[in-house]
Amino acid sequence: MKLRLIILMLLLFSVTNCTKKKQKVKDEMNLYDIEILNNLFNTNLYKKVSIKHINDSIQYVIYRNKKYELQGKLSSKDSEQLDWWKLTDLNTNEKLYEIQFHFNGEKNFKNQIKSFQDNKLDTLKSKFFNKNIENKKITYNFYTPITFNFENKLIVNFIYAFQDKNLKIITKQNIELKRNNKNYYFFSTDLTKNMKYFTAVFTEREISKSSNKIGENYFFVKDSVN
Repeated sequence: MKLRLIILMLLLFSVTNCTKKKQKVKDEMNLYDIEILNNLFNTNLYKKVSIKHINDSIQYVIYRNKKYELQGKLSSKDSEQLDWWKLTDLNTNEKLYEIQFHFNGEKNFKNQIKSFQDNKLDTLKSKFFNKNIENKKITYNFYTPITFNFENKLIVNFIYAFQDKNLKIITKQNIELKRNNKNYYFFSTDLTKNMKYFTAVFTEREISKSSNKIGENYFFVKDSVN
């Protein structure tokens, strides 16, 4: 009986210790530490293990090092990262991050960042948007990381436009969004038949009252309505 109790205690300690180590790794890879994210998604720090040519200009590539697996689409011409990329922990086989790369005409930047804990999306540490169409209304939800520093000042700017099938602008506005009771902002409007494309720029600036430092979350949205 004593032996069983000792074995059970050792197993519990092992599981708890493993969980703490995984949490420590996640804490070290904080969303706000751009340098760490840049290194984690830097293909030059990995070995290419698989490549699949989607077409003449795009290829799907899988990279690995001792700790992580990184996979996503590359431009065949200049090796720029395209669209969504996924980072997986090879030791636990858990998904850690998904990042959407977007080229804005000048540079390639991390447009959306999804952080995962135990393979579940952690919306409090992520920067992404989603869409919902229901009862002839279209709604976009914008998630940004929560700092829980309620003394800081948040300023949100939202510029959007709807276009028809010929890319003619139907409506265009610059409005201020407010965070709802949950951890995201939302924009909702009536959906009409001629609305085909949606383009928007979402900017959230957080100003620290103690240091006057400014943090910024930025999205570019280019989406087909239907």
